[in-house]
Amino acid sequence: MLAFMLSVYFAALLMAAGFTKLDNPGYFSAALRAIRLLPPWSVPLASAVIPWAEILFAFLLISGLFQIVVATVNLALFIFFLMIKLTALRHKLPTGCGCFGLSLRQQIDPATIIVSLVFIVLATMYLWLVSWTTPVSIIVRLIALLSFLVFSGAILLRVIHRHLPKSLLYGEVQPIHK
Repeated sequence: MLAFMLSVYFAALLMAAGFTKLDNPGYFSAALRAIRLLPPWSVPLASAVIPWAEILFAFLLISGLFQIVVATVNLALFIFFLMIKLTALRHKLPTGCGCFGLSLRQQIDPATIIVSLVFIVLATMYLWLVSWTTPVSIIVRLIALLSFLVFSGAILLRVIHRHLPKSLLYGEVQPIHK
C-alpha cells in the first residue's frame, strides 16, 4: 500500500508541475532559456512537450502498468531534475527552475537541492517497494485513475478557459440591423 501511496504522491507532483507549465508556457520557456542546458532552437519544442510528458507520466504512475519500469524512470527523472538544479546553482544562474510555473517561483538554492534529494530518496524507496511488494487491487487503481482523470480534466478546462479570448467565451455582441 505504501508503494501505491508514493505513486499517487509522485503522480500528483508531476501533474501539478505539468499543468502549471501549461498554464504559463512563456515562464517555463524563459526558465529553460535561462538555465542554458538546451540549445536555443529546442526550447520551444521542449517547453511544449515536457508539460504533457509530465501529465502522461503521472497517469502511468497511477495506472500500475509496467511498475518497475515506471518506477525506474521516475527515479531517473528526479535525478535529472537534481542535476539541472545543481548545474544552475554551480553557474550561479539568477533563475528559478520553472518546475511549477508561476504558481511557485522558486529560486534554486541549497534548500531546493535538499528537497530534490528527499524526492530521490522517496523515488528510490518507491522503486524498491514496487520491486518487492504486491500491487494494490485493480479496483483501488481504477478509482485513483478515475479521480485523477476527473481532477485533471477540470484543471485542463480551467487552463483552456483562462487562455481563450473573451470573444470566444462570451460571444461578441452583434448590432441588430433592421
